[in-house]
Amino acid sequence: ARTGRNPRTGAAVKIPPRNTVKFRSSIELE
Repeated sequence: ARTGRNPRTGAAVKIPPRNTVKFRSSIELE
């Protein structure tokens, strides 16, 4: 899994491999 960061909270979030693209994109866009 990858580790992303939620810009709204500054908290690190773990991203499940199968959801990486969709979940990571929504985090980066928000």
